[in-house]
Amino acid sequence: KMKTLNEWDMDGEAAGFDIDISSSQVCVFGESVVFFGLDSDSTTGIIETSNVKCCSFLRHDEIVVGNLRGQLFVYDLRSYLKPSMAFPYSTESAVGVTCVRPYPIQKHILVAAGLDGNVTTWDLRKNVSPTDLYLGHASPISN
Repeated sequence: KMKTLNEWDMDGEAAGFDIDISSSQVCVFGESVVFFGLDSDSTTGIIETSNVKCCSFLRHDEIVVGNLRGQLFVYDLRSYLKPSMAFPYSTESAVGVTCVRPYPIQKHILVAAGLDGNVTTWDLRKNVSPTDLYLGHASPISN
């Protein structure tokens, strides 16, 4: 028989989740982002936001969140769940962000894709302007 370890209220559907293996942290996202540890029976924190479509750990104490309004937010989980950085996916229009991931070896390189079918990269050490834009997909990129 399975045991319930963690339970929370989340309006709407859960869109997905991400796991940080090094810290055993999990984030579940939908209309808000909920954090908890795999070894804990309590919620670590909740980011009250809306239209979240993607979320990914940058480091064990930092995540990036993308939403359908075309915004990306970096949150430091030690700082009362307030965004430490915010920037648009596209400077030309409000294109929804559908997936976001850090580059596996260089976590300061962020890769995101959107409803426009494009892939964009940023170097988070420099500024929040995109470093590269890759065009070519006619449909949204989902993962």
